[in-house]
Amino acid sequence: MSMIPSHTVAVALVLAAFGCARGTADPRTATISLGQPFELALGATARVPDLPHSVTFEAVPQDSRCPAGAMCVWAGEATVRLRVISAGEDVRVTLSDSRVPRSAVVGALEIELLSVLGGRAAPGDTVAVAYRAQLVLRRT
Repeated sequence: MSMIPSHTVAVALVLAAFGCARGTADPRTATISLGQPFELALGATARVPDLPHSVTFEAVPQDSRCPAGAMCVWAGEATVRLRVISAGEDVRVTLSDSRVPRSAVVGALEIELLSVLGGRAAPGDTVAVAYRAQLVLRRT
């Protein structure tokens, strides 16, 4: 069994305390610009500055896409569930990366799913690699 040097532990504690004292932002929240594509990790939230809009990537209810390195007859599809808060509306939408609906309108906000990244890395994998949704938000 190896021991961690005491100076490594001390440095880690100082960095942790400094990060807490500075009130670091939640890494699961991103500020985005309307009309600009962005990536959102599973469980993360994107907010539009100065507007009452946010989108949270809640789940991947379906992922039948072909894993990397596999020979598939059909490429498959992934769907994502998003929680959208737009000017007081709190709505959940499910979007597909390859079929309709690829976008949804909630209030004055259109959400378009560009692609889904992550998933099973190889045939037979039962655990998915970290999911990320590529999205773009626009005013309607």
